[in-house]
Amino acid sequence: MSQFLLPCSCGAKIPISRSQAGMTLPCPQCGTSVEVPTIRHLNSLEPAASSSPIARKHVSRGPSLALRMIAGILLLLSIGFLSYGGIMAYERWTFPVDLKMTEEDYIKDMTVGLDELSPASTWDTWNNLADNGLMNIETPTYFRYKRGFEAAAPKMYTCLGVGFASFFGFILSVFLSRSR
Repeated sequence: MSQFLLPCSCGAKIPISRSQAGMTLPCPQCGTSVEVPTIRHLNSLEPAASSSPIARKHVSRGPSLALRMIAGILLLLSIGFLSYGGIMAYERWTFPVDLKMTEEDYIKDMTVGLDELSPASTWDTWNNLADNGLMNIETPTYFRYKRGFEAAAPKMYTCLGVGFASFFGFILSVFLSRSR
C-alpha cells in the first residue's frame, strides 16, 4: 500500500495512505487540522520511505530466545528419557533367558520323576526329610529377574513415552521457530 508524507505548517510530516484521501487529519505534533489532498493530487506529495514504522513491523528477527530455550530443554529431555527407556528396553528384550516361563512350569519341571520313584526310594527320601528338615531353597535367579523386569516395565514405558512426547515437542518448536 502506497504511503505519502503530508506536510504540516509546523514542519511535521504526517504519513498517510490512499484510503485517507480527501479527509481532514489532526497533526500529531501541533494538533492543527490538515486537509489530505484528493487521490489525483496525492502523487504530488513526497512518498514515504520504506523505513517507516509500518514497514519495520514486518521484519523477521528469527526465533525468540524463549522459543529456542524451550526447544533446547525439550531436546535434552527427549535424549535423556529415550536413552534411559531405550537401555531398559534393550536389556529386557535381549535377556538371554525366555521370560515366559511361569512358576508353575518351574515346579512342574522340578517334580518330574517323583511319581516314578520306587517305594524304597520314597521311604529313604522321607526319612532324609524327617531327619534333616526341608532344604532352604532360594527363589531361582530367573524369577528374580522376571519380577525385576515386570516391576520396571511401567517406568520403562513412562520414560519412552515422555521421551517421544518431548521429541515431538522439540520438532514442533523447531517448525514454529522457522515459520516466524
